Amino acid sequence: MKYTTIKGETIEFKPSQAEKAYIEKLEGAASDSAVTEDQMIDFIWSVDNPVLKNGPNNKKGYADKETYQNLAFRVMLDLEDRKRIKLGSLDLNLSRGKYTLTVPEAALELGIHETSVRKAILNKRLDGWQDKPGSPYFLNPDSVASYKISNRGARAAKQILKARFGNHGGYSFRIKPDLVDTKRVIEQVIEGRLKPFSGCSVLVCGDKKCTYYELAPGNEENRIDIKEFFVTGRFSVKRKINNTRQAREAFKSYNPAVV
Repeated sequence: MKYTTIKGETIEFKPSQAEKAYIEKLEGAASDSAVTEDQMIDFIWSVDNPVLKNGPNNKKGYADKETYQNLAFRVMLDLEDRKRIKLGSLDLNLSRGKYTLTVPEAALELGIHETSVRKAILNKRLDGWQDKPGSPYFLNPDSVASYKISNRGARAAKQILKARFGNHGGYSFRIKPDLVDTKRVIEQVIEGRLKPFSGCSVLVCGDKKCTYYELAPGNEENRIDIKEFFVTGRFSVKRKINNTRQAREAFKSYNPAVV
């Protein structure tokens, strides 16, 4: 199967029969004007999606690091973006404008060879954009900054993050990447930890609005909480977005493979 993303990347892979069928279902939903953005999101994160893991009580699927490395899932996420473009909730030109660094500029900032930058883009460790297949890459400065954080090494390895996440009482608290040593606190509320911690993203939603946080290792104890949900540990808030649409977009595009 060959697919070109909205960022100009060509993805070639051999999906399983179940993955191919689900991609075709999502392609139909993306082009169907009667399907809303929320419905499209529900389709992608459904327990019926063959690339997802089963969440609590099999009510919703979730993605782990392995899922985000699955080429079929990358196609599915791109189809969500295509749906948003069709509905007008995603401005492709505005999104493209965030990619301002050339490969030589990124290589100079990171102190690595240009070939290593291109390899990191292909491995999804850096966020790149091609205006068309085969054209030069441009990079998102936020992705380059995250790549720096991911290479802090020993300091990051000592960090431990604890969090309680899930959905309850009209509020939701989501975190990437997935936590380990998890235990159920109450229905649809899970507690766990992230170790080693080199960076993560958090999406907090309630009262019809969402806030996005991107966290990096820090020297002082910090905490973000709402109702019974929280994340706590030695971290700093690298980035915060209060606009609900932009917050959801940032969380969706955050790639745990970078950390």
